[in-house]
Amino acid sequence: MNRDAKHRMVQNIAVLGARGMGSDIAYDCAVAGYSVLLLDVSSRALDEGFERIQKILAIGKKKERLSEGLIKEQLASITMSQDLSRLADANLIIDVSFDSMSIKKQVFKKLDALCKPDAILATCTSVLDVDQIALATKRAADVVGLHFIGSTIDSRVVEVIKGQHTAIDTLLTSRAFVVSLRKVGVIVGNSFGFVGDRMLHCYNREIDRLHHNGASPEQVNKALADWGMASGHGSITDLAKINHDVCAYTNSASTGQVAGAEQSGKHKINSSRTKHFALCNDEIVRRCVYTLVNEGAHLLEEGVASRAADIDKICVLGHGFPANRGGPMAYADRIGLKTVYSDICRFGEIHCSSYWKPAPLLEKLIQDGKKFADVLG
Repeated sequence: MNRDAKHRMVQNIAVLGARGMGSDIAYDCAVAGYSVLLLDVSSRALDEGFERIQKILAIGKKKERLSEGLIKEQLASITMSQDLSRLADANLIIDVSFDSMSIKKQVFKKLDALCKPDAILATCTSVLDVDQIALATKRAADVVGLHFIGSTIDSRVVEVIKGQHTAIDTLLTSRAFVVSLRKVGVIVGNSFGFVGDRMLHCYNREIDRLHHNGASPEQVNKALADWGMASGHGSITDLAKINHDVCAYTNSASTGQVAGAEQSGKHKINSSRTKHFALCNDEIVRRCVYTLVNEGAHLLEEGVASRAADIDKICVLGHGFPANRGGPMAYADRIGLKTVYSDICRFGEIHCSSYWKPAPLLEKLIQDGKKFADVLG
């Protein structure tokens, strides 16, 4: 990647979709000093969006002691409108429409016709194929994905998703925009779940298996929290409180897509065949952390993540992995990849070999005497 590529100028931002995330992003942009156009075809949605922004500013006034003058200035920088033709003045358009491929394609076809030629078209999505969305336009080079991990306002890290045709200046400008919002922007490849959600899916799967092996949700949550995992809604330990009946995703490294388990029942765990074990807290932590490490290795070898440090940033800033341990990949480097590999093989023998198969990259790094930190995409 040519990191010296020139950035495009971004001054006027349009956010398409006024409810929830849309109003949150508009607020963030206003605070960062941008001129923001918040668009929605529904006047009710615009009213709700404006009310939400006012509430956020009121909270900020109490917590950060914002002056009335600053609040008025930030509100004045946000224009509400139902007129889509006003998109023509924007340098960056952020679409927060419903996460449906058919809807996204319709929206981007309209954006292609209404926006100026050098505008960047960004879609907010957590799972959709950015390439498919881009192909709905005649300017795939200008299309990029943004995935705000966690609550948009409180999000500390955003995945900047590179499509097959995304231009370098589009990508770097988008990351610079994220940084201007006082968030960390991490460039990732276009793959189902990107980096953050793929890591969570495999983590979720392992928590399922721990529950079915006899560990209670309370035991799993306490073991992870004592190890340093953050608690609370959306955090990585929050998943431990949920007693799932279905493994919703197969090993995403081998399939790269949703298994559709809820509908087919194909990947339901058969409780009559599930083995129960006396699980100590150390074993619980190892299984949960090493499944993250193994999935991270798959992400690196597939090129979805270019550096182990990027995976660690997403896990620490986005999902509450303890910062003092550096992230799953840095932690694995520190304790030794041979140690991780040995336990993964042991888990495969005891529990389920189809889930616990060491990533080829992990094996190769051990053979070459290298670490995850040595991998540069």
